[in-house]
Amino acid sequence: MAKQLKQLIRKEIEKRFRAVDGGIVVGYRGLDSEKIYDLRAKLRAKGARLHVVKNAMAIRAFQTLGYEESKLLQLFDGPVGVVYSQNGAGAVGAAKALRDWKAQTRDKFVEVKGGFLEGSIIDKAGVKALADMPSREQLLGMVAGAFQAPIAAFANRLNECVAKFAYAVNAVKEKKEKEGGGASPQPAK
Repeated sequence: MAKQLKQLIRKEIEKRFRAVDGGIVVGYRGLDSEKIYDLRAKLRAKGARLHVVKNAMAIRAFQTLGYEESKLLQLFDGPVGVVYSQNGAGAVGAAKALRDWKAQTRDKFVEVKGGFLEGSIIDKAGVKALADMPSREQLLGMVAGAFQAPIAAFANRLNECVAKFAYAVNAVKEKKEKEGGGASPQPAK
């Protein structure tokens, strides 16, 4: 390839991956074109994309974005593609979409090699942890529950105090009724 064309492709890779917070690097050796098409379609339906990259260009582009060359060399080995999300879900959305596709198709060929997240390289375990994270809605529900729990506990304790006071007043009333027949003493004239 001409040097100018390589530079243009590298700049396009830089531009594409500068806009995302992270992604998953996958090896796809042994995957036929029909399965690759299916993978791309399923990822696209969930807001993610698969971008097949030439290793040397990807390494140079990611170095420009601030990633370490030694870690990139381990990640970009063999035919690889980068799965990333464009809908704001970031690396978590990409990891979830890829995990869902692998579970649905029981694919044995697509291998997660690792990923990148906000300036650092993550391993396979890190990618699995991203895929297992709760969704944004679930996290918001957890936060709301954490804020609501102390308030609900305080309201319950306050209600218990009022109920105990009402029971005590009722018990005193019943005791007085038994002792004095319910009539209050009249002042002497």
